[in-house]
Amino acid sequence: MASRTDAGGERTTSVKIVRTNDQRVIIDSPIKGSTDVLVITPTKVSVIDRGDIFPLTDTDVTETLDAFGFLGVIDLAFARYVLVATKRVLTATIQAHKVWKITGTAALLVGPTENTNDYDSKTDPASLLTVVSASTKVVAALKAKVVDEQGLAKIALDKELLDGLFKLLNSGNIFYCENYDLTMSVQHNLFDKCKEQKPAKTVLDDRYHLNRQLQFALYQNEGSAIIPAFAPWEFKVILGFVGSIEVLIPLPDDKNPEITVNHKYMVTLVSRISTRRLGTRYVLRGLDMNGNAANSVEMEQIVFHNDFRTEKFMSSFVQVRGSAPAIWTQTLDLSYRPNMTIANTQDTTVWNSIAAHLSDLRDQYVFEKGWIEVMPNGEESDADDSWNEESGKVICVNLLDDKGFEGPLTRTFAEVTKRFSDSRVQYEEFPVNKYCKKMNFRNMEILISRVRERLNVNGFFVAEGEVTTLSGHSILRPRRLQTGLARVSCLDSLDRTNLTCTLFARHVLPYQISAIVNHSAGVADDSPTLRLIRKVLQNTAAPSPFTSLWADSGDSISILYAGTRALKGDVTRTGQRQWLSGSVEDGMNAVTRYYLNNFTDGHKQDVYDLVSGQADPAKLAVLAQTEGLRRARHLQRPILPQPGDGSLVSAVVPSLIINIVEPFLQNAREFARDALESHVRKPSAVRRSSLGGPKVKREHVDDDGTPLSYVGLAVTSLKLYAPPQVVGLLQFTIAMIVFLYVFLLVKLFGVPGEHVVDRPRLGNYIRAGEGVLGEGALMVTGKEAAGSKSSKKKQR
Repeated sequence: MASRTDAGGERTTSVKIVRTNDQRVIIDSPIKGSTDVLVITPTKVSVIDRGDIFPLTDTDVTETLDAFGFLGVIDLAFARYVLVATKRVLTATIQAHKVWKITGTAALLVGPTENTNDYDSKTDPASLLTVVSASTKVVAALKAKVVDEQGLAKIALDKELLDGLFKLLNSGNIFYCENYDLTMSVQHNLFDKCKEQKPAKTVLDDRYHLNRQLQFALYQNEGSAIIPAFAPWEFKVILGFVGSIEVLIPLPDDKNPEITVNHKYMVTLVSRISTRRLGTRYVLRGLDMNGNAANSVEMEQIVFHNDFRTEKFMSSFVQVRGSAPAIWTQTLDLSYRPNMTIANTQDTTVWNSIAAHLSDLRDQYVFEKGWIEVMPNGEESDADDSWNEESGKVICVNLLDDKGFEGPLTRTFAEVTKRFSDSRVQYEEFPVNKYCKKMNFRNMEILISRVRERLNVNGFFVAEGEVTTLSGHSILRPRRLQTGLARVSCLDSLDRTNLTCTLFARHVLPYQISAIVNHSAGVADDSPTLRLIRKVLQNTAAPSPFTSLWADSGDSISILYAGTRALKGDVTRTGQRQWLSGSVEDGMNAVTRYYLNNFTDGHKQDVYDLVSGQADPAKLAVLAQTEGLRRARHLQRPILPQPGDGSLVSAVVPSLIINIVEPFLQNAREFARDALESHVRKPSAVRRSSLGGPKVKREHVDDDGTPLSYVGLAVTSLKLYAPPQVVGLLQFTIAMIVFLYVFLLVKLFGVPGEHVVDRPRLGNYIRAGEGVLGEGALMVTGKEAAGSKSSKKKQR
């Protein structure tokens, strides 16, 4: 599972996992020579001596596999599952530590989460997951009384949710390091792992630990401390991006300054997405009630010499991005720019959330005056030398437009930072679309000139030695602390934001390398070394490996939040707009986002909620009795002959045709049954009352997405053929055709768009018109401009 020397000894690279027929999953200890095993049952997790379990006979074992790490445990509607990482690819290094990208995972079914009569206890419950893959298998299982309809409903839902989980876990956006904690920056790792002393003010927590909730059983009931007996199986992963590049810098030779020697420096970028408000583009905007921002990402640029054991200095620079610091939302309704609702900041609950967010930002990278890192050799750090009275600023960079649709959010952003009234939290407004009209992105240098001095004063972490390991072992001597933070945001905190973060990182990179070259904490602007490095980096051909690294990171974050690669990626990579190719690619990505956000993000959000622990168990149970039961009945009672049932029709008609037509027929049959049950005889849009009264407009689709008319049937049937992802021209074409027809029906017949879009089913979210987003909130329509007569406060 790992190769580090903590938790009791040297660790192995992988472990063997055994699933038994008595509903246990047994995971070997990754500590070489240990006789402990982790045993997971449907109701508990424990550590047992392997002698109390082994040997097992062949009949006792139902499944075995090797895994690189134990991701955690998840309880779904039918059963508990153990998630493990089975495939990986080397993607980066941090000094001697390898960073791996997870590319393959597996789920081992432990057993039902509760005592149930839904299935035959003599049957291996894992085999039931394959039953729901075909109607013929479902019919056979029901006939043999292996499982009943309620059990099938839960299993069908589990299968759907597991498919979504695998899509995320195998996406190539999850990373781990065997003996270094990727969930924290280098500076925070040093603070957190120091056993002798902790910093007084710096916030240290597990917000970037993706599988913290999945590994809940390994931790104390209160706090984040792991139970010592479970420590060997702790396996921390992050969601986001990690990559490394080499930068060649020709420097004067130490012995003969007239000769230049190429020095290799490694630049590793780690982008960590916070799990506290993990979600998709329109489902989660702004802050939650605890001050956690949507799409919150910490980006760390780590620089070290390729020969780091000889050239021991290294550096780290951190900045963050996140949704605008207010409680606001946009309700999906098939419109290209959904209406925005901004909560009244005078509301005490709302203001407390905003204040908590800004306070948290201020306390993440604070100068710890008087804090001294006690090194293993007893020496004292000189990190205090990095302090001056200007240290510890948070630069809130707002890239939103100052007018039009984004104007009200910009004004709210400015107002709350002013009201917060803390000199360490500063506001910088730079409407990119205003300054960079006609694709003139060279004007971004205006922003750099405004914040340059503050970025330099905030500084970056500089240290000598090797980074702190998971066990706390460190020979890292800090020379300078990063004492402030740049927080960058736009509407999505994706495209404009990634371009800006790249420019900030490019500005700081020469300082980082110069500090390593000069073995110093600080670098003067007139330093010959700094000027030389700047010149070398500026003369690098575009696109450079550095800008490509940041563009790749931006693409990963964008895919996870919005579904496509980042817009303006060509500007990030090359520094200028590629008029034809860049515009066409941005256009296709924008349209694809539009489709995915409306038709697939609800199910994607369900997966995020499951992983981050935000899923409501009660909603999961309800979902099993509604959508799960509906799917089970469709499988149980197919309309068309199914492939493999031995009928003449199934032998003659291609299975592709059957699979295309069957969902529509099932939807139509369900609609007809519901219509009869509710005595709806006239599925027209309007009808007259029996007394000859005025026309009463009927809903075509209810709030749960159930069709109430022929128009609603057409809309919901079209949605059945919406591709769950858009990869390649064929899926793009199908997606656009489906979306176009649905959009036309919605507009022609007045179907509420919010009843048609794909909404999350497992989390609890405040919608526009509810709670603090109700009375007193500011409503901004997609067509409104700031200051126009139509901008108004809408009372609900």
